[in-house]
Amino acid sequence: MCGVAELGLWLYNTKRRRKELFKPCERGVVRVYVCGPTVYDLTHMGHARSYVFFDVLRRYLNYLGYKTVFVQNFSDISDMIEKKAEITGKSPPEVAETFIKEFFLDMDRLGVLRADHYPKASQYVEKAVKIVERLVSLGVAYETERGVYLRVEKKDFGLVTDLDPESFVSEGSTTGKKGPLDVLLWCKRGKTPNWPSPWGRGIPGWDLECFTMSKELLGHPIDIHGGGLDLIFPHHENNALISKALQGEEHARYYVHHGLVLHGDEKMSKSLGVYVRIRDALKKHDPKTLRFFILKTHYHKPLRYNEEDLKEACYTLHKLRRTVEKLGEVLSADADPQQPGNGENTDLVHQTKKDVLEALNDDVNTEKAINKLVLLAKDLSSLV
Repeated sequence: MCGVAELGLWLYNTKRRRKELFKPCERGVVRVYVCGPTVYDLTHMGHARSYVFFDVLRRYLNYLGYKTVFVQNFSDISDMIEKKAEITGKSPPEVAETFIKEFFLDMDRLGVLRADHYPKASQYVEKAVKIVERLVSLGVAYETERGVYLRVEKKDFGLVTDLDPESFVSEGSTTGKKGPLDVLLWCKRGKTPNWPSPWGRGIPGWDLECFTMSKELLGHPIDIHGGGLDLIFPHHENNALISKALQGEEHARYYVHHGLVLHGDEKMSKSLGVYVRIRDALKKHDPKTLRFFILKTHYHKPLRYNEEDLKEACYTLHKLRRTVEKLGEVLSADADPQQPGNGENTDLVHQTKKDVLEALNDDVNTEKAINKLVLLAKDLSSLV
């Protein structure tokens, strides 16, 4: 383990548009919230990238000496879950539970550590209603025929996103919204599932769901809010706006977003019908190859899913494994430091470890770290 004071971790903070030295709210403790899947189908490689990357970030924070409190939610209130329930003849909760179990099977095979908490949106509806009541009492939320909205002024917009608030067009004629930036907090509806509220039966808005779970389990502000680039707006922006209106302070110190996984030229997405399920990928490649494939590309960049790159990842990983096996012999306690090459080998390994840590401290640059390991394997190939 490496002491916290010895190394400085820099993370690209989306809300600042720059890398910043990571400093948690509480010394030695890092509170992380990562947005989880809507549980109506099996997970795909787009999900894999998210949870593998944040698994590595978490492991590295632990390596640096931090205690992490890691939360990843399940969105179990969704029209998509209801549609799957109609098709399968199951209830929405049964559909959600089925795919939550399948999620864990996929993540376990990929070697993703279990989160400390896996809240479901349906478990926090009463807490969400209390938050809406508070926002209404503060005069920053209002009721319409559709539901309850948070009023968002243009001057307050842009806590996470860099989108121009002037580019948004009002939807008031169809939704009752007073402003184009206003956030839906509570959606009235008669069909089940629904819950009681002062504004009639309904469901919380997606943005409020995540904010509520984060607030209840991690407090505020949290240290890291994570997800894909496609969550910056509206989801994470709206989380931040709700926090500012309710608490007068930021929701998270650092917003960390990974690039999207592309299948062909399109974003991998269940809703778009463009995806490769994790378990289908595992029929062709072992779990470590999939992890390695994901981590060979820096998390900010788009990741193209294709068999050619997966085969190359498998080959490179095999070479690294062989090098590690042979290094175990060269650098064993019984190795004679006076033997030709042993001292040089040791120096190369120590320098590579330093280079790898520097790469990981530079915005968790696994791509650069892996390249350093590949270079080490090449340098040692003739010696070990």
